[in-house]
Parts: sequence; C-alpha cells; structure tokens
Amino acid sequence: MQSDEKPVRFFARHFVRLCGMAVTHDIDGNETKQYLNYSAFIISYEGHWTLVTAGHIIEDIEKLYAAGGRFADVALDDSAAADATCVYPLPFDYQSAPKMHIFDEENGIDIGLIALSNFYCQGLIKNNIEPLSEQSWQIDTPAEFDAYWLFGLPAERVIDQGNGGKVGYVMLHLNLVEDIPVDMRKPFPRFYAQITDKGSLKSIEGMSGGPIFGIKAQADDRQFYWLVAVQSGWRSDIGLVTACPINAFFECIRSEMAAKGLIY
Repeated sequence: MQSDEKPVRFFARHFVRLCGMAVTHDIDGNETKQYLNYSAFIISYEGHWTLVTAGHIIEDIEKLYAAGGRFADVALDDSAAADATCVYPLPFDYQSAPKMHIFDEENGIDIGLIALSNFYCQGLIKNNIEPLSEQSWQIDTPAEFDAYWLFGLPAERVIDQGNGGKVGYVMLHLNLVEDIPVDMRKPFPRFYAQITDKGSLKSIEGMSGGPIFGIKAQADDRQFYWLVAVQSGWRSDIGLVTACPINAFFECIRSEMAAKGLIY
C-alpha cells in the first residue's frame, strides 16, 4: 500500500521520520554532507513520549560523532498523518536528547529509544501525531493475529531531500515464518516474516526502525491492532524480514530507562 492510501495515512499518525545531514571532513578540511533518513515511531511509556527506531541507527550516528563528524539540521518529519496541518519537519536537538540503544548482532537485539521533551511532544500533537501507549503492546495482546503489516519509509521513496521533502510511505503485508535458516537464528527472541508483495520496490532499505503491527478481528468484525515488533534486518536473497519483539525488548531494558533519562 502506498502513501496516499487511507490505511497508510491512518497508521502514519504514529510514525515520525528522523532526518538530517551527516557532516564530515577529509584530511584537507573539505566538508562533505550526506542526507540521512530514518524510519521511527512514537510510543508513550509511563506517560513519557519516546521515539523508537532500530539500535543500529543510533549506533551509526554515534560513530559519526566519534569520527569527528556531526548530525546536523536534524528534524522530526511528522507530516504523513491523515490530518497533519504542517508539511515542514520539526527541528530537533538530537545530540542533547536522552537516548539508549542496544545493537547486538550476535544475540539478535537491535532497538533504540530517544526521549522527547514536552516541547517536542506539543509540536507533534499540533500535527495530529498520536503515540502508541503501553496498551498497544501489553494489554490483551492476542496469541495470534489475522495479519501483520510493516510500516516505514524505503530509501528509494525519498524523492526530495531536506525540509518539505516528498516521501512515499508504504505498508507491506507479512507472513510469519517458523522455519528459520540456521544462520539467522539468535539467542534473543526475534520476529521473522516474509514480505508477500513488495510491488515496485527494489529494496526495503530505510525501513529499519519501522513498526510491525498485528491486526486482529473481533467477534463483531471490528479490527484492532497491536504493536508487535521493530523492524531491524532484511535478507534480500530470500525476502525475509527480521525484527525485535517489543515486549521482549522492554523486559530486558525496563530497569535501565530511568538511569538513561528516558523516564523522568
């Protein structure tokens, strides 16, 4: 499903694109800029809004700073929601924001959290962004779902770069996979699924950090959705998506969140 379809616009109210410029210098002092674009979404945890993305994204940005570069002109693009009133991204002080991440390829953990102050929350609210509360992944979660969908922004769908850039969000239908290739199995619980149809997409690069939703129909035919996992990896040769289950992740980092400033 493409960005102009109603279901995409509906789920986009939870989605925020993290974007900015990677600024580096060579040995002669010449400056190079590269546009960075990341999938992310908003949750509310114990009343505090937090930006969720893949852990390897935060690690890559940290490596940029460690090498003497910087993440400049950072912004939160909240313009994809159906009732969004402003098309311009919200400038964001990424470096000062409390954050934490775990990127452990060997054990299969890949998720990151960035705390949002009330200033940014109010800006997102004005553009009709709604966080996913704990209820969306902790309360009455079905043992099985009727369908799974991955939401995100493929890199190839970022047509224009910078403020007001034109982007194409997508939702991809997933089928759970239980027969996991031996080389992809990890000690930490992981979500594995096959994309049923990529359409015209060549790759899902850029969708890391996007939410995976589980959809379940009730007895009265109403459909409800829960946050299931955060997408982090992709085996293009076999079309297999890997993701970090949100419940399993919060179980392992709950005690660290206060120490990292993600719960005030």
